[in-house]
Amino acid sequence: MDCAAAPSTPVVSVVTVALNAGADLLATARTVDEQDCPAFEHLVKDGGSTDGSIEHLADAPYRRVVRAPDEGIFPAMNQALAECRGRYVLFLNAGDGLAGPGVLRAVVERAEGAEWPEVIYTHFLNQRYALQIEYPPVLNRAFLYRLSVVHQACYIRRDCFERYGHF
Repeated sequence: MDCAAAPSTPVVSVVTVALNAGADLLATARTVDEQDCPAFEHLVKDGGSTDGSIEHLADAPYRRVVRAPDEGIFPAMNQALAECRGRYVLFLNAGDGLAGPGVLRAVVERAEGAEWPEVIYTHFLNQRYALQIEYPPVLNRAFLYRLSVVHQACYIRRDCFERYGHF
């Protein structure tokens, strides 16, 4: 995929669910803003923040803010799914970030090269706890019995949520 121009439909919907997330939301948005491939949208689902964090988000053509009350994080994630336009969905919590400016480019290129698999997962780094997880090339039951793939490192094709259910 040519990342020189944004496609008419985004390849990845990066979803951040927030409620009074303050500086954490802004930090997450900065890592999204740094991406060098415009084949994405950033959907911020706000449950009714009163801390001003939503108003401090930088305006960007790829960012949409959906404000609606919800009953918690999973209902908020489901509300966000209904708004996503991308082929893949990545849930990135407020305070989480993408590891560098080429992350979404690499995911889009990998997806296209693999003929759009249902799930793409990446390695995971938790800087707060100095935890790095390098997932094997192929997940198997033994690995998944000991460890799961965190949603911050998992790009799931949106039609999978429609087929298999939501949160």
